[in-house]
Parts: sequence; C-alpha cells; structure tokens
Amino acid sequence: MQKIEECFIFSDTELLYQSDLVKLTPTSLLRRLLNSDRANQKVHVLIGALGVLWTMQQRVNRCRLYYSMGGAGNAHLSREQENPGHENWIPAEHPEWLLFEIEMNLMIRAVQIDVARQMISPPLPDGKQHAVMQLNMGEGKTAVIVPLLALSLANKKQLCRVTVLKSLFTTNFASLVNNLGGLLNRRIYIFPCRRDMPIDGQTADQMLKLYQECTEQQGVVLTLPEYRLSFQLKGYEKSRAKEFRDARSLVEVHEWLAKNVRDVLDESDEILHAKYQLIYTLGSQLPVDGGQRRWAVTQSLLKLIPERAEELQAAFGDEYVDVNTITNDKAPEIFHHTRLLRKECYQQLIDWLASDILDGKSPGIKLPILDERKRQLVHDLLTKTDIDKATHDEALGIFESVQQEAILILMGYLKYEIL
Repeated sequence: MQKIEECFIFSDTELLYQSDLVKLTPTSLLRRLLNSDRANQKVHVLIGALGVLWTMQQRVNRCRLYYSMGGAGNAHLSREQENPGHENWIPAEHPEWLLFEIEMNLMIRAVQIDVARQMISPPLPDGKQHAVMQLNMGEGKTAVIVPLLALSLANKKQLCRVTVLKSLFTTNFASLVNNLGGLLNRRIYIFPCRRDMPIDGQTADQMLKLYQECTEQQGVVLTLPEYRLSFQLKGYEKSRAKEFRDARSLVEVHEWLAKNVRDVLDESDEILHAKYQLIYTLGSQLPVDGGQRRWAVTQSLLKLIPERAEELQAAFGDEYVDVNTITNDKAPEIFHHTRLLRKECYQQLIDWLASDILDGKSPGIKLPILDERKRQLVHDLLTKTDIDKATHDEALGIFESVQQEAILILMGYLKYEIL
C-alpha cells in the first residue's frame, strides 16, 4: 500500500482524479485490473501484485483455520498444501481469474486450469471448436471451471451461454450470481422460452438487442435445454402457420446465435441424451400405424410367454432363464416376472412363440391356416434377420393388409428383439 501511495504522489493529479483511485476501497482498487485502458501501467502492475498477495494471505488464513480444526480439517489442509497456486497460469494474463480467486476465497488448482484451457481452445486438428471433458465429483466443475469458462469466453467478441439441467437451474443461477456478480460485476441473463409463451417478431427483435447487450457487457446467459431448443422450433412453427414476418425475425435471431455464441454444457452426458430433445407436434392428430391393433397383438404375445418361459427354463437351466412365479395362478391376465440372463436362449423362445402364433394358439392374433411351405416362409420372416427382400415380400404378400399389420408388429417384437 505504501508503494501505491507513493506512486499516487508522483503521478499526474488529473489522471489520478479521473481514475477514481482517490476513493480507495478494496473493491474499487481491484476492479481496476479489469480496465483494458491501462493509462498508468505501473499502478496497474502494483494493483495486480496486491491481488496476488491477497490470495496468498487468504490461503494462509485457510490453512490456519483447517489446522485449528484438528483431525476434521486434515484433508482440507493437505489439499491446500498441495496447491501453492498460480503454477500453470500467470495472473497478469488472466486478471479476471485472479479476482475470482479473491471473491471466492479459493486457489484455483492446476487441473482446473488445464481443463478450462482445453475447453476454451480445443487442440483439435480439424479446427472444430468442440470438446468434452470428464472429471470426478467434487473436482469443481460447476463451482470453479464453469465460471472460469464464462469469464474467458464472454469477451465482447462472442456470447457465452451455459446450459444446465432443469433440476439444477436454481442452484446454478445462484452460484453464478454469487461467483460472477461481485468484484467481477458480470450480469447473468435468462431467456425463457416455451411453446405456450407468445413470442412474435417484435419480441424476437427485443431478445436480439438483449443478446447484443449481453455480449457487449460481457454477461453470461444461463439457459435450459428446453429454452434453447424451443426457441429454435418457434421459427419453424411460425413458418408452418404462415406467419412469415415473425418467423423471419425468429430465424434471424437463431442465426445470430449460431454465429456468435460459445456454448458450455454442464453435465453434457445428460443434456445431450435423447430424452432432452424437443419435438413440436404440428397439424391434426393422426393415429399411429396399426392403431389399437398394436396393443391387442402385444397383449396376445405376452400371454404366450409364461408357459414357454417355464419350458425354456427347464431346457436351458437357471443360469440362462429366471422365472419368478409368485403365484400358481395360470390366468392369462397375470404376467410373471421373467428374465433371460443369456442371449443364447432368446432364439429358441421366439421360435416357439412364432410356432404358437402360426398354430392359432393366440386368439388375439388371427392368421389363416397355411401349407408347410408358406408356414416356413412366415416363420423365417418372424424369427430371422438375414432373409432377402424377395422372401420378405413373398411372405408378407400371403396376408391381407390388416393381417400384414399384425405380422409387422410381431416382426418388431420377435426378430428385432423389442420383446
């Protein structure tokens, strides 16, 4: 502090007044590190040195606290001793990371810096800017690495958008506000979008202005998979409804986002799962192929399984088939718990089921009586995946259109292993 005061004394008075350093508080002093207009480089360097010393003092205080806790603090103390800080990065090159350490009273670990750098600039030969990193629980993915990415990626040239799971949205929002909203003065933006929300062209234009403001202010967008995908589908929905002016505005915003956004997916394995993909249904409702016949064929097929499962268990043994008959009731409405423990016995099961269906043992699946050749063709159609197109067409052509639907459903259950 004495050196900084001396620097103030010998600096230009007008420049000192304009720099707001006459109001010396820790917050106003440290925030000068974020000012890209470094009028007085010497002052800037001294403030950076003060910030580094501040992190060191915080580390000493944490070590004292953990030592005073006795055995309960040994693990934390060991981790602090293993991490002296600033090993693989230079605070002068990343002043926002230095302020993050001070704000959160922590020392960024070397592995966290390595992961953040890999994701900021993926070293991929094909030039694609995509990277997936995996860390164990408790390594600071959400609390440390995501804020580091947001601070670096939101650089006025591009927009940083963080996608999180819905169940963690409130927690992540509070965490980002706490981590980035103090010394770093970064604002967190949210752009909700659902199908039931009325979004027209005017709203889309306002959203684009806010996105541009967020980019300019180096803010961070926090969103959900539903919000992100729903906004994309809004443009298609408006086009289908022939609301072309609104659709044009929505598509323009989407194209701007595609060019200017760097996405960070927290828990990417879950977010990219198929269950989070969004589909808008358009037009009038139509029944699925087969209609109610799907459920009738399914129930009829399941009613054949209990007896055949016991025979399969007797033929292959308990190592291959597990049949749990809680009750001796043979009513067709009761489906006993059955597991095939090895795949080798599955072919025998579907051979038996196909034969039962062709023998007319399932009242819910009515097929005509066939001669030996046609019966074998249909049996192969239901149980074998390696038949040629000619055999497939010939076997399917034996039946009428309604019966063909039942055969196609059975093919899915039996030879394509949906069962």
